[in-house]
Formats: sequence, C-alpha cells, structure tokens
Amino acid sequence: FEKLLGKATNKNRLKFFGMSETEILEIEKSGKPHRLVTLFAPRSGIVAHRGIAVGTAVDPTTEIAVILDLSRVWVWAEVPEAASERIKKGMTAHLQLGSNSSSDIAAKVEFIDPLLTETTRALKVRFSLPNPHRNLRPGSYGKAIFKSTPRAALTVPREALVDTGDTQYVYVMTSNELYEPRSV
Repeated sequence: FEKLLGKATNKNRLKFFGMSETEILEIEKSGKPHRLVTLFAPRSGIVAHRGIAVGTAVDPTTEIAVILDLSRVWVWAEVPEAASERIKKGMTAHLQLGSNSSSDIAAKVEFIDPLLTETTRALKVRFSLPNPHRNLRPGSYGKAIFKSTPRAALTVPREALVDTGDTQYVYVMTSNELYEPRSV
C-alpha cells in the first residue's frame, strides 16, 4: 500500500509542476527518471529570483524560482516613533511613489506592525495597492503623507526661549503688565 501511495503522491507532484500524463506514463514504463525535466510555473508573473542554474540537481526543498505577481503590491511606510500613536488601521494616507513625486495615490493603512524597527525606531505600516499597469516596482522609494488631527500644544517662537545653559525659560506678561520668567 505504501508503494502505491508513494506513487500517487509523486504522480501528483509531477502533475503539479506541469508534466503531462503521457510523460508520467513514459517514466512509469521505463522505470527510470528523466535526467532533464522541463518545469512550468504554476502561475504567471515576473521572475524575481532564480535559485538554480542549468544542470542543477533539485529536491523538494530546493527553491527553483521566486515569481512575483505585480498586479497588486504592498507599500511599506515607516512612521517616526513620536508620531506612531496617531496612526490607526484604516487611516488614509497620500502616497507619492517612485520618481514621479507629483503622483498622489490615496491608500488606507491595512496593517500596522506591532514592533518598532530596531535601527530606526520607526513603526512600519502597510498599504495594498492595485497595480494594473505594473508601474509600481518592488524596491522603489516614495513618501507617505498622513493627515491626522493635530494635538493641542502651547508653542512659542524659538527667539522667545532664553537658554542659560542650566535652565530654559520664557518671559510671561502678568496681569499687572510686568514680565516674569517661567521655566519650560
């Protein structure tokens, strides 16, 4: 039974890689495997990486090729840690991608990585975009502009800040129109 099961499994593997029924029967009759076998990709796309060369022996763990379907692409953006609290799933950002910085693609945040990147201390967020013309390419750079509600904060012009080296303060006008230093 195990021999039959093994044969069926191997037959399915060969069919999966595009081998015809006639080719499989030829191998079964001769009892010898073909030294060279033509494999067909299970889907169309762009070959991004070829893991073998002509004449390379392969086994089930060998990565033959990486094929990318570029009809839909992921765009990753890094958000500085200080602004990461304001980024939410479903939030819209405007993406300017590639060399055409005038392009403006509205996209929603699809995924937020729960971990900050160790080197840049940034939050990684992912967008998924349709790419029917295949003009968005892996490895391209761009900008992601998020529109969020500004937080309320008291600001003063840089020139109003007095820095003594030990402390920083600003002068505040009091009710009796005198100026008092306040530590900031």
